[in-house]
Amino acid sequence: MDRRFLSSVVVPVGVATAFMLVLHHFLDWDGFFLSMAANLVTLVFTVMYVDRALRSHMESRQYPANARVNTRVWTFANACMSCCRDALGYDVDILDHTSFENLEPLSIANELKRASKDIIEPMAVSRVQVFRQQDWHRTKARADEIWGNTNHIMTVFGSRIEPTVWSNLLDIQESVRSISDLIFTWESILDVPTRKPDIRDFVVKRVAADISRVSSLARELSELTLDNSAIRPG
Repeated sequence: MDRRFLSSVVVPVGVATAFMLVLHHFLDWDGFFLSMAANLVTLVFTVMYVDRALRSHMESRQYPANARVNTRVWTFANACMSCCRDALGYDVDILDHTSFENLEPLSIANELKRASKDIIEPMAVSRVQVFRQQDWHRTKARADEIWGNTNHIMTVFGSRIEPTVWSNLLDIQESVRSISDLIFTWESILDVPTRKPDIRDFVVKRVAADISRVSSLARELSELTLDNSAIRPG
């Protein structure tokens, strides 16, 4: 039962029913107050039944669209993990290609999550430490790509997704914006390890941490969307 329905209908009618029973106890007007209490109880059950029927009908009508929105979010999460892999300069060879043999989406997604957890996130710092100019450009491009895709999902489907997914997407945006801004700001010194090494070391650690965080958030989002739980019911 919806909390709003409980607080706006059930509780007030329950209080009114109790009040009618109290009046019946003290003022026995030929069962008038008892009859009113019975009618109120009947009203509550009628409204509850109609509310449940309407909600069930709406959910059955919206399910196909909600399932497609959920699939879009799930696909984005998996693409986001691939972007993190590419941002660190890893080739697809780090993936177990047997997972791709049947082109089963769930199997591919599970392999992406495994690679993200076991390779991308633990190795982020060591990979970023040896970046050269083209690597920084590639990473910034992937960060901007994730930002754009996240923004598209939030703009188009924002009203249909759950608050937990909203929070996840906002966290992803925060991290990729940090990556993009850091690279844009310090691009001129990042390819010269001997020039302002303290700043370069800070940028390396921060970018690596943000890539690892995006990868972790994408794995979490992929799990959230396995059973349509990313979508608001009704």
